[in-house]
Amino acid sequence: MVSGQLLGFDHFITSHAAATDEEICTGVNYGSGSAGIREESGSHLGDRVCLDKQLSNHEQILTRIAALQQNQTLTDEHLRKCIYIVNMGNNDYINNYLMPELYNSSHQYKMEQFSEVLAQQFTQQLKKLYRLGGRKVAVFGLGMIGCAPALMDRFETDGHCVDWINDAVMLFNNRLKPLVDELNIVFPDAKFTFINITNILAPKGGMDEGKCILSMVLFIMGFSIIII
Repeated sequence: MVSGQLLGFDHFITSHAAATDEEICTGVNYGSGSAGIREESGSHLGDRVCLDKQLSNHEQILTRIAALQQNQTLTDEHLRKCIYIVNMGNNDYINNYLMPELYNSSHQYKMEQFSEVLAQQFTQQLKKLYRLGGRKVAVFGLGMIGCAPALMDRFETDGHCVDWINDAVMLFNNRLKPLVDELNIVFPDAKFTFINITNILAPKGGMDEGKCILSMVLFIMGFSIIII
């Protein structure tokens, strides 16, 4: 909410399911708790909207905007001014790779391989967002999910962060950053910005475990939104 207020918004952006024609011209939230980059992530928790489906929902919204404006050039100009915020991937670890009893991803891929496969799939989804008109895109890296209370409890670390999980997440972040840089080269009329959550939340001189745990309570659920 604070970041939205700094951008000039005085209320939460409306969810995709409830957005009226008037509201879609100021912002739409496509986020879905427990959803991931991969379609199966979080499926054991029930209904959720994976990133591919969120992009499809966005495409439908664009059709509605174009119909309202009745001018494709105006619609394209409008989209170029939008700020897109994409924060996905946490659940592909928490509610997928780290649950070998429910998902086969950890049986199919070693950590390094999974981070590469996940980053490549995410990149293709970001390219689709570009094809749909996105030009100003903030891409959030993953946080230190090994410090999430649920995971510390699951792996019985006595209140300490699970270091090997944080190392796995870092593999993904290290692959995602150069891929985002490559998108800026391939699409020079766009600006993709990588937001390194780990560096933002970790003070200089090392990770404060207490602050990291508190931060993960806030950042644990991956989601994607578009601010217009």
